[in-house]
Amino acid sequence: MGVVRLRVVLLRDMVLPPVSSKLVKSLLVGLRAPGWLCGLVEARRGYKPLFVSMLYRGRRPL
Repeated sequence: MGVVRLRVVLLRDMVLPPVSSKLVKSLLVGLRAPGWLCGLVEARRGYKPLFVSMLYRGRRPL
């Protein structure tokens, strides 16, 4: 299993949804992540070989 790490740097203030993996999924799709990764995130099937966690700063969730 591989690990993909992203560094997110905001250029201006943003209103974010509540702490959840939905934000990370939206970033992956919106920022043109590699096609295979977007395909997994957007797939509408029960089992996906993918785990998307919420954003963290150190050990604390944002």
